[in-house]
Amino acid sequence: MKQKKEHMVALTGRAHKVMELLVKGLEWDVDDSSKMHKKIDNSNGTFMAVHVEFINKHNNGIVGDVFSVAHHYEQNGDTMRDPDVEFLRNSDKFYPIYFRQDGAGGTEQEVLVFDGEGHVTGWRPKMQAEIASFCNQVWMPNIKRQQGLTFLKREPNAKSPIRNDAYVLDEQREAEKTEGA
Repeated sequence: MKQKKEHMVALTGRAHKVMELLVKGLEWDVDDSSKMHKKIDNSNGTFMAVHVEFINKHNNGIVGDVFSVAHHYEQNGDTMRDPDVEFLRNSDKFYPIYFRQDGAGGTEQEVLVFDGEGHVTGWRPKMQAEIASFCNQVWMPNIKRQQGLTFLKREPNAKSPIRNDAYVLDEQREAEKTEGA
């Protein structure tokens, strides 16, 4: 009897494009940690800022880079995650591998299974698919809307340092209009 081989569910469509925008410009640089994280807050306090961090580069049997995307709030002096999702980037795809929601009835879901030495030995397919569904259908579209992220298809332009198929934040587009004037 053939055994069904399961594959991780990646971010798709617009959710993938949102994630590309969020990690754009982040670099793995242990000598300059400012290149490894950023905060996006385009809503003037109306919505929670988005915190994005490059947290792991090819380590412990993980093939790809790992990024954290999180909303934070403060409760009784503690920083709470609302939520924090970690994504594995492999072959230009993003796979959710961790979910944490703090507060009353908090939830923590670790997709990857590790051995005693911290090496990946397996994964939880159903859990991973559920987190991917949440990110694809709810969270990434919310981040896009709340932070005013715009997908701008560019016409070919030799002067632009950004590829034709790149996507930019509203503020980047406005800055480019000002520079070009």
